[in-house]
Amino acid sequence: MLSKLKKLINSLRLILIKNVYVGRYIYECSNICLLTTLLSRSNTVIFYYTFGDLELNRWLFGETVQPRNTNKNVKIYKFNETYVFIFDIYNVQNVVSQLIPEIEDYEIPFELPNNLSNVLQISSHRVYELKPTILNSYMYTKYDIDRKNNSYTIKNLHIVPDYYIINDPPVCTRIKNNPTVITELVVTCDINNKICSVKVNDDHPNCNTDHYYCLGSLKGLNFGLESLELIITNMKTYNLNNCYFYPKFIKFE
Repeated sequence: MLSKLKKLINSLRLILIKNVYVGRYIYECSNICLLTTLLSRSNTVIFYYTFGDLELNRWLFGETVQPRNTNKNVKIYKFNETYVFIFDIYNVQNVVSQLIPEIEDYEIPFELPNNLSNVLQISSHRVYELKPTILNSYMYTKYDIDRKNNSYTIKNLHIVPDYYIINDPPVCTRIKNNPTVITELVVTCDINNKICSVKVNDDHPNCNTDHYYCLGSLKGLNFGLESLELIITNMKTYNLNNCYFYPKFIKFE
């Protein structure tokens, strides 16, 4: 009786995941490459991806099944006879290259192809090609972006720099009560979508008088979700070792 009840609950949990989580927090990708397509044919494996390491509802998903060779790039859950693999899209290539040991650990009914090395090579190349497309599509969902030719205006941001670095070697210090809030960036790229400049709508010690941000090693990167978030992350820390001015609200100790 308890066994039947447990199976029923697991079935309901999987139905909830497919109808509530998919498309909001996780995205199905059982056909993302040749390898996942072959594995999914067993009808006992489903693949999903997330954007970043997502904290999943423990009541709904339960505890992860820990394999013998723990792969930190993928979370694995079991619902009756169905295995759910969830990985971070940023680490998708690492997941693909390490899937076979995971499958073998669980004895999932799947016959490995004779040309496994070719399948892995084709699959890795496929996800390498797809990753930028997936991330850039998500970028327009996550951020309010207007594009005009090679210029991207990212609006409705809330960037409050909360650290500054100074001295040699650099010392990182927290900023208290920073009144600066950057709400808009304008990223200009060349015809190859390489970042040329970033302009902000508020004062920043690493911006010149025209509010153009000092990009450093970020200049020349392909514009996309990963490079945009690198820019935002860097802006949250003032580099006062190489700046145009010292913010008056910072009290140096």
